[in-house]
Amino acid sequence: MNKFDISTWELEAAVATMLLLQYYSVRDLEAIPEFPMDPHGIHLYWAFIRVFVAIAELNSVCGHPLDSELANPIHYQDGKLFLHKYRQAKDNKSFDNLCEFRQKEIRSGKKIMSMILPNKN
Repeated sequence: MNKFDISTWELEAAVATMLLLQYYSVRDLEAIPEFPMDPHGIHLYWAFIRVFVAIAELNSVCGHPLDSELANPIHYQDGKLFLHKYRQAKDNKSFDNLCEFRQKEIRSGKKIMSMILPNKN
């Protein structure tokens, strides 16, 4: 694996974070236990943030075909939640579990994953 390879479970953690953040209040995020930090997880989180920022910048350059609020990365990523989902995924939790068994998010997440990894069964 080279330094730019991302595993399916890592993508699943990012997608689950993106879909679930809307359900978390500040108190909920504060209540997530802080485990020892995983350097690879932190590096990966910042890589995902760069992608979200690039999408927002592309949206701006293209004349805002997406509503600016929709393209704002703050609505999709939280470092603490991502690292929590990352640890769960690393511990072999299923995608359904990562999505906290929320059926709408599971369906949406599977569609997103199929666009990112179209050849995955």
